Amino acid sequence: MSLFKSFDVGEELMIVQATDQLDHTGHTLSHAERGLVDQQKALPYLRSVSLNMSSVNRRVKVATRDDRRQGATIKTHEIDEISVTSESVVELEPTTSKDAASRFYSNAERRITQRLSRKQQLQWFDERETALKFIRERITRAKKAMMIVDPYADGEDLFNFGHFITRRDIALSLLTSRLPFEDGSAMIANFERALQTFQQRGLPTPEIRILSGGKNPPIHDRFLVIDGDVWLSGNSLNAIGARASVMLKLPDPASVRARLEKYFGNAQPLDNIVAPK
Repeated sequence: MSLFKSFDVGEELMIVQATDQLDHTGHTLSHAERGLVDQQKALPYLRSVSLNMSSVNRRVKVATRDDRRQGATIKTHEIDEISVTSESVVELEPTTSKDAASRFYSNAERRITQRLSRKQQLQWFDERETALKFIRERITRAKKAMMIVDPYADGEDLFNFGHFITRRDIALSLLTSRLPFEDGSAMIANFERALQTFQQRGLPTPEIRILSGGKNPPIHDRFLVIDGDVWLSGNSLNAIGARASVMLKLPDPASVRARLEKYFGNAQPLDNIVAPK
C-alpha cells in the first residue's frame, strides 16, 4: 500500500486524495464507543474479466395460434438461434469466503435477499398479447434450462412457448397433469404432435412428465423456471392475460425450485404412460 491513514468521518461525503497510484483499496470503519462497524479487505479495482462471445447461426420461423378459438389468427415469428462461441473468466484477484470480512458481507447479502423475498415484484396482465410478449421475451433469454410447471398445459402450450428458446442446447422440460386430457390415448397423441416439431427443428426432445393424482394433481399454481429464476403465474399459460392475472418473479427462488425439481423427479415420464386399447 502507498497510503494507510486514519480519518475522522463526518456527515459530508468524504473524498480521500491518493498520493500515488493505488492498486488495492480497503477500509475499516469503527465507532468510538461501539467499535467495528464495517470492514472491507484491500481489493483491486479490477477483480475479474469475463468474456462471452456468441453468434446467430440460424433463423427459424415458428407459426403459432395464440388463441384456442376456432379460426384464430396464425402468426409467424422469426427466432434467431444463438450458439456460444466461447466463454472465459480471468480472475485477477482470487476470491475466498474464509476471512471474516468475506463472511460478514456474505451474511449481509443473505439478509438483503431474505428481505427482498418478502416483497412482491408483480406483473399485472389483463391483455393476452402483453402477457405472451412478456413471457416469450424471458424465454428467449434462457441460456441453460427452462421448465414449465402447469397442470393444465398440453402439447400446444409446449409448442407455443418452448419454440421461443434461442439456444439449441437448452434443456427444455414440462411438468403437467392429466387435467387437459380425456384419457391417456388423447394425451400421447397430443404431445406426439408437439414433440415432432422440435425434432423437425433439430432441437433436443423436451422431457415431459405427468403429475400423479389423476384429475386432482398435487400442484395447483403455475411456474416458469428459466435458468436460476422462478416466475409464479396466477393463470395457466393457455389463458394468461385473457383474464386478469398476476405473474411475479420470486426474489429467493432456490427453495421453490428445489421443490419443483422434486415433484418433477417423482412424476411419471410420458414414455411410461400406456394408452388404453
